[in-house]
Amino acid sequence: MSSYLWRYYLENDVERFQRLLQGSQSNPHTSAHRGSTHKPALTTPTGSFKSSSVGLAVKHRPGSPPANVLLTSKMLKELDSMGRTVLHLACTEPDRLPFVTALLSHPLMDPSVADLESGWTALHRALYHGNISTAREIMSSCPANYNLLKLKDHAGDSPWEVFGATVHEIQDTFDHNHSSDVGKYSDSEEEADNPAVAEQGLEKRGDEVFAWGSNKNLNLGFIGGDDRSYPERVPLQRPRPLLLEQAKRRYSHLPENHGKSVEELIDAFILFNPMQISDIHLSKFHTAIVTTDPHSNLFLCGFGRGGRLGFGDEQNVQFTFRPLLTPLLPKKRVQKVALGQDHTVVVLDGGEVWTWGSNQAGQLGYALPQKTSKEESNQSTPRQVFGLIKREPIIGCAASRIHTAVFTEDALFTFGKNDGQLGILDSSDATTLEIQSTPRKVSANFLNGTKIKEVVAIDKATVILLESHEVWILAGHAYSRLSFPMERFVGLPEGAKNITRYDTGSNAITKITGGGDTLCALSEVGNVFAVDVDAALKERAVRGSGKVAWAPQRAWSLRKRHMAVRDVDVGADGNIIICTQSGSVWRRVKRVKIKEGGGDGGRYKFDRVPGLTRITTVRSNTTGAFAAIRRDSDLMQKGLTVEPQGLREDVSQMLSFGELFEDNEDAEGLGLADDNDDEWGYGPKPRPKQYDGAVKWFMQGMVEEDIRTHISDLEPHKESGGWDMSVSTSKCESIDLPVHSFILSRSRVLRKLIAQGSGNVAGICEILPTECGLRVVFHDIELLTMLNLVYYLYIDTVIDLWHQRNISKHQANFFKTLRSEMARVATALELKHLTEAVGRMHYPPRCMVKDLQSAHMDPDFFHTADMIIDVADGESIAVHSALMRVRCPFFEALYGGGAGGRWLLGRQGDADSSIHVDMKHVKKEIMEMVVSWLYYDWDAEGFDGVRVGVKDGDVDQYLDFVLDILSTANELMLERLSQVCQKVVGRYVNIRNAAGLLTAVAPCSERDFKEKCLQYICSNLEVMLEHHLLDELDSDLMAELDETVRSNQKRLFPHSRSSKQKERLLEKYPSLKLDSEKERASLIAHYIALSDVSSLSTSSKNHSGFPPTSSSPSSSPTSKAKRKSSKVAIQGSPLVKPTHGHEEIFSMDNDEMLPSSSPIRFSPNLSGTDETTAVVAKDIKRKAPANVWGEPHSSSRYSSPRYASPQQDPFELSTPPRKSHAPWVTPSSSVKLDMKEIMAQASAAASGKSALTAQLSASPATPPPPPPPPKQSTPKQDSAFKLSQKERKRQQQQQQQQQQQQQQPLSAPSTPDKKVAWNINTTPQTPRVSLKEVLASPSAPAEKSKPQTPATPPATIPSTPTPHRRTVLATHASSPTPTTSSSPISKSPPPPPRRQTHFLPLNLQDIIDQEEAQKELIKEYSSKRSLQEIQEEQEFLRWWENESKRVQEAESAQEQKKKGGKRGGGSGGKGGRGRGRGRGRGGSSSSSRGEASGTAGRGRGGGGTVAAV
Repeated sequence: MSSYLWRYYLENDVERFQRLLQGSQSNPHTSAHRGSTHKPALTTPTGSFKSSSVGLAVKHRPGSPPANVLLTSKMLKELDSMGRTVLHLACTEPDRLPFVTALLSHPLMDPSVADLESGWTALHRALYHGNISTAREIMSSCPANYNLLKLKDHAGDSPWEVFGATVHEIQDTFDHNHSSDVGKYSDSEEEADNPAVAEQGLEKRGDEVFAWGSNKNLNLGFIGGDDRSYPERVPLQRPRPLLLEQAKRRYSHLPENHGKSVEELIDAFILFNPMQISDIHLSKFHTAIVTTDPHSNLFLCGFGRGGRLGFGDEQNVQFTFRPLLTPLLPKKRVQKVALGQDHTVVVLDGGEVWTWGSNQAGQLGYALPQKTSKEESNQSTPRQVFGLIKREPIIGCAASRIHTAVFTEDALFTFGKNDGQLGILDSSDATTLEIQSTPRKVSANFLNGTKIKEVVAIDKATVILLESHEVWILAGHAYSRLSFPMERFVGLPEGAKNITRYDTGSNAITKITGGGDTLCALSEVGNVFAVDVDAALKERAVRGSGKVAWAPQRAWSLRKRHMAVRDVDVGADGNIIICTQSGSVWRRVKRVKIKEGGGDGGRYKFDRVPGLTRITTVRSNTTGAFAAIRRDSDLMQKGLTVEPQGLREDVSQMLSFGELFEDNEDAEGLGLADDNDDEWGYGPKPRPKQYDGAVKWFMQGMVEEDIRTHISDLEPHKESGGWDMSVSTSKCESIDLPVHSFILSRSRVLRKLIAQGSGNVAGICEILPTECGLRVVFHDIELLTMLNLVYYLYIDTVIDLWHQRNISKHQANFFKTLRSEMARVATALELKHLTEAVGRMHYPPRCMVKDLQSAHMDPDFFHTADMIIDVADGESIAVHSALMRVRCPFFEALYGGGAGGRWLLGRQGDADSSIHVDMKHVKKEIMEMVVSWLYYDWDAEGFDGVRVGVKDGDVDQYLDFVLDILSTANELMLERLSQVCQKVVGRYVNIRNAAGLLTAVAPCSERDFKEKCLQYICSNLEVMLEHHLLDELDSDLMAELDETVRSNQKRLFPHSRSSKQKERLLEKYPSLKLDSEKERASLIAHYIALSDVSSLSTSSKNHSGFPPTSSSPSSSPTSKAKRKSSKVAIQGSPLVKPTHGHEEIFSMDNDEMLPSSSPIRFSPNLSGTDETTAVVAKDIKRKAPANVWGEPHSSSRYSSPRYASPQQDPFELSTPPRKSHAPWVTPSSSVKLDMKEIMAQASAAASGKSALTAQLSASPATPPPPPPPPKQSTPKQDSAFKLSQKERKRQQQQQQQQQQQQQQPLSAPSTPDKKVAWNINTTPQTPRVSLKEVLASPSAPAEKSKPQTPATPPATIPSTPTPHRRTVLATHASSPTPTTSSSPISKSPPPPPRRQTHFLPLNLQDIIDQEEAQKELIKEYSSKRSLQEIQEEQEFLRWWENESKRVQEAESAQEQKKKGGKRGGGSGGKGGRGRGRGRGRGGSSSSSRGEASGTAGRGRGGGGTVAAV
């Protein structure tokens, strides 16, 4: 039924495809109860059960699969001509996710099947083509199958390595150097075998620490001592004193925080600010982590006995990481840390060295007082090391179990136990000194004139890496230089150069590390080398003298660019752990089965550590504990952008006389310079819009007339403008300039007067209430001064009239007067920035945001509010509608819009004129944040001081608060506020919450967060898919993720992934598209034809003559137990089974089922000239199961079905008559005989001629002619018709009667159109089977028999034929099946020939039924046979062997008498059909001439004898 899968897939018919797979799952053979074929009972509406009707034929709908279809695993794995399954194609093509989901839901589907071309699995294909939704379905279908991720293709790449090659250049800040080196390499579509140069000056900082392995020494940082099989994130938290210090330094100076305690200053930003990890080190008993905080940045855990943790309280166990705070350490940052087994060494800012722990070997660098010699020398708290390094700027340190090394840029100091690794070479006590308790400088020649880059200390050696990339080792009281095999290609002949390309890049050692007795070195290209120090020292000790023979071995050889090593460390027993440039972690372990001749590669292998990506640093210790630092992508922290503040531009639109500047933007002739001139008089920086036009308008002489006319024009629009106040001057009282009260509130003095409703400022202004609102009157100032002041309040800058060029003296004096008035007014109104700017003659700084922020915090500011926002819990917020309208599109549409705000008239209350806006679905604290942003347009720092989640220490509460503000901003169409919220949320995005945050932010109209988060997920796709972290994304977001991945792949590979090549190809070959469509249509027609054939095979069982009230043989529970012989062609030998309730010994086949040798015959030509028939007859090729129909295997993987000629009837059913017992049973037998009685009867009949002898004597004297060519009506075609057992027995009885009446011997006919019953097919491909298979076959073919006359009267053998082991007959679906008879063949007219008909093979349902029946037979046969029955059967088989031999010898003697001098009658094999080319078996005797005659004889033989001459 796989043809239906291919057909529906090619037709893109998802519904039928899913229905086909769902129907196949409910088949009883796929259920747990495979032995039962009972149909499930039906349930009535009342809940009672009723049995389902059986035997009802299900009507087959055209184009639909037949009922009870079964899809096996083999069908689901069927390949097309390109070696791909349906799942492979569905994972390759986009928008085929429903097909993939339906396939993976089938219990027999195996997603690990690889294609033939590349060895790619479905996951390989899905990731390569950017179908991440498909990959997620594959991962979800087998969540615990980690091997699916480890499967490699023919090139040795795993699925994620294939995917990484397509997106390796995604631009983020994970690896800056890697991004900069990308251009050095060619297109990665070419095999990336050239290694990338790993820049070792990379920043090793990370965001998270993971630990796993052995935790028996409690140095993983988890509560409890359980080991960790998989990496787990280590929890870290900043110390409280550090948080208080940061909060005090950030917020204590703000006016609103005066009087608050330091604890109250800790907000969400301080508490939840992510930590940065600088380094980590593991020793046997404790672990240390260094962060980037300014101080208190050292965290330790493990066993504290002996003071190795430095807490001073002799704490025995510290499960989790605890910071080392002041005063234990100075208030300085820890730069470097080194751990010995029992002591700790740190280097602080400024080069100070502090040590603590055990000092048994002098490894602390100072002497400790001891009361007794047996007292342990321990330092439980940190103590600074002095001596020679007191004034030295130490930059690094290293420690082993027994010694310590510190170094500057050009000097190395060591102290501890002297085992030849301290580098003491300049004194006579170099070998006699046991302990060096204070720092001592190493005076080695190789340190002169060079800089030290890194130092590593192990118990028996100290290793130094210089800036010149040289590696020197101090061991065995000497020093040596280590040389590493740095050649790129291994295994080339001596002197050979690079073969395929030239590589002139440098390759030197850039990092060294050590653990136990092993040293490791890392090269620039990413190779790793290992040195066994202990083995080398022992080798020199064996020799007795000489230098140490250091022999570095290559532990990791670079094969692919992304597998270059970034960091390496050595653990227990020399096991190496590495992290690659791609961020994966690999650990060297011993092989279970050592490879012969493989060296270290044969003993060790590298296994990848699951669940780790983007790793920058790896560490291990000698007890099997491991740690890794992960650096996440900072795309979400630095990639999100926010638009510039727009408050000034929004407020500037509210200036009542701003329209007068539009006609005066041309500033030519005014002496105004461009924006790049910083001199006074040439405009502020940045210059506001229409500033030049404003300067020109102020300098003209008709300001009063223009403003008076403009005010009169504004009078009808005063209400829509939102002006609620006016200003004027005593020198021009007729001009009342409309203004907004909230903008005048920038002055604290005016804000207080406006709240009071009246008042004055002595000598400056007064506020008077009027019918139209409050009025501010300025005393003794010019109109230009008042206009310039209003311009400053709205635009946040001034017009510098008093410093213009090219003006008259009168104008200059007038402008100086204006400047004096402006300074006086600004001072009185406490406009500090304006006063300073006018006094110093420079432009004032932009302070509108700060002024409005101060006003917003003043309760007096909201006395003039005219709009009330009703929020949740009955709360309300008062705001200024004019500012809300200009700042928020939602309120602008509310007041204006198409209705012009007329629909708001009904919302005005009777008590006041305020407009109430219903926002009751929003909490008050959320709306207050939105309103504050509308007033003073804050950035991300607007969330400073928010304490949501601080009490519980839950960052999720804080994120929910920000997301609520984002939702409200999106509702009010505040794009910039949405950007600010998204930027704040982006600070806390990680792989664990990225999917959830993306789902929450996705509905927002601002798409920046969504786009960046999709890129972030793409860069962390491996770990997120592997841990099922994308399950929260819906189908729409997954589709966008697919598009994001494909766009990245297309951007990196524009030639191979764009449609340009396709367009060029179609342009060059226009018919290619039509040819492709025709090919697809023909392929669909091919599978349609196969589907019709399968449907006909399945539905034909409904016409097999079964009563409608009884169940069909395939579903009957009793028929399975009776079918046996149909399994003969598959199993190869019959099974002997005692029967129950029958009189025969062997129960053979049951005639209730159509035998495999007599299937239903049909003609595919149903419509005469149907095109589908032609396609079926010519093009159909299917892959048939091996030996299912008893046919030989072809050399091709596909076999073509055979069809009848078009002249036959469309349908011709041939159903054999049903019998109550097997065809091999003699009906006359009424008493069941046991084995001994059968043998007795057979011995009594030995004196006569048995039926087998009569049958063997029917061999023709001359062989018949070869079979005619196909497609002709020949006796061979006629012989393909098969008779039932009853019909054959009736014909045999007629032949016996005719022989008795004639009473004379008859010779065998020699006509070519007659064939004997033992005619054997000579096809060389025919497989040979034994007589046992023949006897167990369900039926025998009906042929035109050749009458033979036996020499003696036939003697019938009892009807219990047992197969002969040496008799081999061939079976073929298109050839007659040989059979034996219980009576001799007499001369009788053959049955009339029937039309040539080809037989439809058994369908899949029949095969499965037969297999199930055969399993039951095997089970029943093996469970019920006793030892006595087995012995009787063996005795019977021996009798049968002797009887057969006796019959053949008698027949051979008879043939010799009858055919005296004839030659060439040898049979060509073991009694089978074929051409004899060797001595025949079964003959009684033969001479040398007989052997030659048998060798040369060619023809058809019946008895397998050789005639002797």
